[in-house]
Amino acid sequence: MTQKKRSIFKEFKDLMKTAIISVVVVFAMTKLVIKPIEIEGMSMQPTLLNKQRGFSNILAHKITPIKRFDIVIIYDAIDRDYFVKRVVGLENEVIEFRNDVLYVNGEAIDQPFLDENYVMLTTNDHQFLFTKDFGPVKVKPNHVFVLGDNRLNSTDSRVRGAYPVKNIISKHIYIVYPFNQMRFYHN
Repeated sequence: MTQKKRSIFKEFKDLMKTAIISVVVVFAMTKLVIKPIEIEGMSMQPTLLNKQRGFSNILAHKITPIKRFDIVIIYDAIDRDYFVKRVVGLENEVIEFRNDVLYVNGEAIDQPFLDENYVMLTTNDHQFLFTKDFGPVKVKPNHVFVLGDNRLNSTDSRVRGAYPVKNIISKHIYIVYPFNQMRFYHN
C-alpha cells in the first residue's frame, strides 16, 4: 500500500471513529441528560409559543422531585406523543377549579405564572372563565394532574385524567430558538 493510500485509509478510519463517538455521545445525552423539544400548538401560550425550540432536563427530573407548577414533558399514551404541560396537582391531592380559582385540598392557590393580560384578552375582560369549573378530582397515588397554561386550548388532565408520574420524561424548559426568545422555565 502506498503512503497516499495509507494516509487516506487513516483519515477515513479517524473520521469513522469520530462519527461513532459523536453518535454515542448524542444518543447518551438525549436519553440521559436532555430531551430536545419543539413546541407544537398553543396549549402553553403565552408562556411557550408554537415552533419554539429548545430542550428539557431529563437529569433534573431523575434527581429532584416533581413540584407543583413544574413544566414537564409528559408522554400521552392516547396520542402516542409527548406533551408540554404544567403540574398543578400532586398525588393524593384534591384538585378543583371554581370561578377561575385553583383549589388544592380546599385551599385557594395563586397561579403567578398566568399572564393576566393574556387571560383578560382571551376571556374578553373576564366575560367568561379562563378555566372552566371542574372537580373536585382526587389525584391517584403516583400520578400528577397537569394543565396547559392556555386553558381555553389545551388537551390535559381535565380531558385525559391524571398522568402516571412514570410518563414524565423531563422537566424544566430551555428555549434557545428563536434566539430573541431565549428563556429558561423552571417553575
